Amino acid sequence: MRGPATSLATLAVWGFDLLIALTALSAIEAIGRPGTFFVYAAMNVLCLVFVALKVPETRSRSLTDIEKALRAPGSFRRNLASVARD
Repeated sequence: MRGPATSLATLAVWGFDLLIALTALSAIEAIGRPGTFFVYAAMNVLCLVFVALKVPETRSRSLTDIEKALRAPGSFRRNLASVARD
């Protein structure tokens, strides 16, 4: 599970880096440097809100418990809570 997850995270980072590299100069020309950085900052805030609301806490959980919860059908959050009780 760790290998595919690491690959997916790396792909996401490189993908978003490419997106920023391709759009930064055009955005600076269109809305200026402050506007461009404000848009990028707003996207970061939205990502933080998403993580805070939608990503369950996995601190003090073993990788085995997380893997069981990911492989079980249904909601990851519920599965993670039930694995912790077992």
